[in-house]
Amino acid sequence: MLISEIENWFKQRCDGDWEHQGGISIETLDNPGWCVKVEYSDLAHSVDDSVEEKSIRRSDTDFITFTYDGASMTLTIVCGVSNLSEALELFLGFEAN
Repeated sequence: MLISEIENWFKQRCDGDWEHQGGISIETLDNPGWCVKVEYSDLAHSVDDSVEEKSIRRSDTDFITFTYDGASMTLTIVCGVSNLSEALELFLGFEAN
């Protein structure tokens, strides 16, 4: 996965409003791992509700979990320390649909 794909995803959503109310953040976890939060500000940029929860667990350190909260319009991705690229690729894949 190239970071430019996330850059393009972000740039396509920047419309003068969304980037002030929504956005994306990437943080580290202490287990270790990653937490990505995508905050949508309106339904035009929202993720499909069918992504409410998706989980891939290969081991305690090799995992990806997607959770979508429709009330707050926030998608949370938690993954293992070596799974960030894979998680972002999956995210971009279902975002495109």
